[in-house]
Amino acid sequence: MKYYSTQTTFQWPIDDLVCVFWQRYPNPYAKHVLSEDVLSREVVGDTIRTKRLLVKSSPMPKWGEVITTARNVAIVEDSVFDRVSRTLTTYTRNVAMAKMLSVEERCVYGPDGAGSSNNTGNTLLSREAWFDSQVPGFSRAVQRYALTRFKFNCSNATKGFIHKLTERFGAPATPPTSDCQKKSSQGLKSKLDDSIGMLKHSATLNKQVD
Repeated sequence: MKYYSTQTTFQWPIDDLVCVFWQRYPNPYAKHVLSEDVLSREVVGDTIRTKRLLVKSSPMPKWGEVITTARNVAIVEDSVFDRVSRTLTTYTRNVAMAKMLSVEERCVYGPDGAGSSNNTGNTLLSREAWFDSQVPGFSRAVQRYALTRFKFNCSNATKGFIHKLTERFGAPATPPTSDCQKKSSQGLKSKLDDSIGMLKHSATLNKQVD
């Protein structure tokens, strides 16, 4: 099994991220996301719980074609937004080809510096992922390839999220807002370039465990 973790700081408040989270597809950086469907959504106490099914393309290297010819994978995403702690926690796992490769991901979005005098008004994402394969003779190679692809997809996921946040709320230089009404997209490209350049992406913990 391999393990990976990283942290990313978004220069938007948590309310803005939650507002955009379930609407971040489609975007120019997520062409591998083929479809998304909400399976359930309910309010339980102070939490909003959502279950979604996503289908993504999953290209394999040439050597992987001897293991499977499948090119798409179904993924279940469970998310819980806690309105009191103002945190959004997501759990993602693939429900197809799990023996060949199992990927489980946990993401926690919350106010950066919450509970301290260093609250920045930004949002901190803490991401963890576990990779496992049960293919005899190929398990390590499959895990390594999956980890490499995961890092690439994480980068694109961040860019796609920034694209949607900028589209709706403007570049982070604008005053923080929780208004979910879509702002004008005039000058979107220049704003997006600025916001990507301002993103503080800190890989404070990046461990790979065989």
